[in-house]
Amino acid sequence: MNDDQLKKIDQYLMKQMSSEELAIFEEQMSNDDLLRKEVELSKEMNHYLSDEEFSSTIPNNDFVNKTRAFIKSDEAKQFKAKILEIENRKTIPKLSKKNNFLIAASIAAFIALISSFFFFNESNSQQLYAEFYNQNDLPTFMKRDGVVSTLKDGEMAFLDKDYKKATQLFTTYIDETENPDPNVFIFRGASNMMTNHFDYAISDFDKMIISNHIDHSRGRWFKVLTFLKMNDRASAIISLKKITESNSNFRYNEALELLEKLD
Repeated sequence: MNDDQLKKIDQYLMKQMSSEELAIFEEQMSNDDLLRKEVELSKEMNHYLSDEEFSSTIPNNDFVNKTRAFIKSDEAKQFKAKILEIENRKTIPKLSKKNNFLIAASIAAFIALISSFFFFNESNSQQLYAEFYNQNDLPTFMKRDGVVSTLKDGEMAFLDKDYKKATQLFTTYIDETENPDPNVFIFRGASNMMTNHFDYAISDFDKMIISNHIDHSRGRWFKVLTFLKMNDRASAIISLKKITESNSNFRYNEALELLEKLD
């Protein structure tokens, strides 16, 4: 099966042929068993591996996008051709149309299984984030005396889930203060984490980590939560191992538990 024939099969299945081209191609199929089988196999695979089929059962992530790209690639076409080549070898019994369908369905199921595995890992990261995120792990300004109103207003906005306002208030405090309270970076980082501004969140948590604050390791714990929320398990594991280096670090026991679940 050459590239030109494979291209025509795709055009036929996508209904991109003119009436004249369609008549010629259907005539060729009626006289060419190999071409007809290739069309049938391609049709079954397209049915099971179409974008619509994936969209209804599998989320939009990098692995699935790569899988979709592979389905449309030359390598996939060569793979289908290899299946037909094996099927039509004289030393192997001919496969029935039913078995031909089962081959296509098996390929679809295999790819869906792999996709589901990656989806499970992604979902598992989100579940772990939800399990280990605790709003009580955040510092508090509202219960402390002598704290500027900007910090208290920022905390209130955060608790009200107005993360954009919270970020603006914390940024105003940082810009206007010569030596800002390092805990502000936890709150602003958490605000950015909640709005999926992950790079900003990690940057803020790093500022807490390198500070001289007695509770600086809190920043590393919130980095772990950020990595989980963004499905970066590898980075989460690295940060967790840093926490478990000392039992004096913030959420040491939880880090041990989470590390075991991720490993």
